[in-house]
Amino acid sequence: MSVTVRPFAAGLGAEIFGVDIRGPLSTADRDAIRAAWLANLVLRFRGQPMTDEQHMAFTRQFGELEFNPAALIAKQYGVETQTAGRKREIPPEISVISNIIEDGKAIGGLGDGEAFWHTDSSFVDVPPAARPRSSTATAPTTPCPMPPRSGSTG
Repeated sequence: MSVTVRPFAAGLGAEIFGVDIRGPLSTADRDAIRAAWLANLVLRFRGQPMTDEQHMAFTRQFGELEFNPAALIAKQYGVETQTAGRKREIPPEISVISNIIEDGKAIGGLGDGEAFWHTDSSFVDVPPAARPRSSTATAPTTPCPMPPRSGSTG
């Protein structure tokens, strides 16, 4: 396979084609993805559903993973935050951002509009170079009007 980079028209980010990221990358593909990341800042890979393990294995090809912020705080300071409804089978390297409530508890964090502004891991000595994201969506159970503009992260 050969990595193809298609920059977004808006000027930030690019879509990546021609590589299956669900398994080990060749050195050439890894280097091409890293170069695309440095040049475009945000990369999108479509149509490659992955397990949590595949997602973490892909990411580890670019460096060590960090625990999600709530797990880091719990590990470093012994304080539980945003973890009451978290499923224990989800690895601590993965952050779940969701507005889904199960058994009266949020299964993730930042889903009820509480994150108007945030920064990831500002409390660690060496912050991570990147935050890989994986997105899945489910249809709402009740009609939900879309705002006229959305997608701002800060």
